[in-house]
Amino acid sequence: MCEPICRVNFIWNDSLSECISNINEADEKTRNILFFESTSITAINNDYESVCNNGYIENGYCKCDNGFHSVTDLVGGFSCESDCDEDCHNAICTGINECTCLEGFQHNNTIFECFPICKPECINGFCVSPNQCECYDGFQHSYNESVQHVCEPRCGDNDGDDCINGTCISPNVCKCFDGFDLSGTDIFNCVPSQDS
Repeated sequence: MCEPICRVNFIWNDSLSECISNINEADEKTRNILFFESTSITAINNDYESVCNNGYIENGYCKCDNGFHSVTDLVGGFSCESDCDEDCHNAICTGINECTCLEGFQHNNTIFECFPICKPECINGFCVSPNQCECYDGFQHSYNESVQHVCEPRCGDNDGDDCINGTCISPNVCKCFDGFDLSGTDIFNCVPSQDS
């Protein structure tokens, strides 16, 4: 086993078998011991542990491979995070300019952005988050709970189906039942047909 390397401002004490601060006012909680484990280095601080993955150790510091950058946390642990030229949206950066979509999202002609998936697809609406549809203007969610992916046309202001003696077939357009015609003064009111 390799001899431990202490982090900055700490020195190895053989009798205690640990790194001790060479600064008088060092906080006991920030003690760190670095030791080699095959190709990675592990920083141990009481119960805290982090690993220099995707990199190598040079002079006691985590040096990251190409495509990765070094991150040091508050207690002195080291790691290498993936580099992406742009932020990943609804995804995590998993390699050089490689975003992996979160669950419920998929790529759509771009490597840095993932879009929500709705199954089944939204009808008269668009997918805003996994399996959640938002209706286009003039449409509303169906009253039938089993078809929440379907947005139905809305007529009027109340519950969306203000068609009297008819059915809403598109936003603010009523189709009258057989034997009824639209009133000349109210686009939502179908009145009995006048026999000629």
